[in-house]
Amino acid sequence: MYGAKVTLISAVSMRLARPESAAGDYTLPLCVEGVFITAVNAAGLALAARTGFVWPVLLAVVVAAAGLLVPGWLRRNLAQGENGPEPRAVAGTVPCPGRRAGRPVSLLHSHRGRRS
Repeated sequence: MYGAKVTLISAVSMRLARPESAAGDYTLPLCVEGVFITAVNAAGLALAARTGFVWPVLLAVVVAAAGLLVPGWLRRNLAQGENGPEPRAVAGTVPCPGRRAGRPVSLLHSHRGRRS
């Protein structure tokens, strides 16, 4: 899961990076993720030292279940347009020519070689 998460963060960071500040736009989200991982690991070890490993494992299962269920619920219940959820426009992104209404755009979709 860690590798998939880092790949997703990297793909989104590369896609949204501005040419004039690409190094910061790419590395800052990865640094923030690293700080959160360190803090959560420290908190988990502290909780395990006080209560044993059962409670941290149960808490991890609850957080993992929430991570699986909450995004789907948000997608179904927030920002409903006529054709389903509407993606937010991001300044500086290139629209995907051929995208059908109501279908999500892949973050890994390449626009190289296309002219609009």
